[in-house]
Amino acid sequence: MKTLFNTLVSTQVKTLGVLLLASSIAHADGLSKKEYAEKYSLYGMKSSYGPAVEACLRSWGKSHPFKDQQKIKFRLMQGQVKVFGVGNNIVDDTPTQYPQLIVVRPGVNVMGNMNYELLNPNGWYCLKAKVNVMGKSVINLACNAQIASTSGTTIVMGAGEGQSGTTVMGKTVVNRICDEGEEL
Repeated sequence: MKTLFNTLVSTQVKTLGVLLLASSIAHADGLSKKEYAEKYSLYGMKSSYGPAVEACLRSWGKSHPFKDQQKIKFRLMQGQVKVFGVGNNIVDDTPTQYPQLIVVRPGVNVMGNMNYELLNPNGWYCLKAKVNVMGKSVINLACNAQIASTSGTTIVMGAGEGQSGTTVMGKTVVNRICDEGEEL
């Protein structure tokens, strides 16, 4: 019985691996605007998150590609809560063929490790807020992705270079994830 179970699990894992590989090959260059809009709900500047987007656009200055505010369409990513290490990380691993604005809703980490996997190389990530209490937040950012925060930074008995949000007795680390030969 155990051998049959192991064989079934092994077969399912191989099948899943082939499907994931096929999916990643099909979208190796990223999703088009149409494909992205079919996969995710997109919002405009008149939504309740418009002011947050405006704050991030101001933070990026003239370097951002979103010049016509009437045409801006952004995705909202759900924030997560982690307490004592229990909870989910925040993950965006969907590449696009074009610059995509993504608003990341507040994430809260209390006495644990919270990872933000912001891996769209064309992603312009706007962090609504981040709270880290006696824990560690790690932001893994695609090599050419951009990040900004809608709020200021407050650090109380903690550390974190280039971080945003509030950290109390904790640490925030930002890592750039680059492929071999890829430059910032």
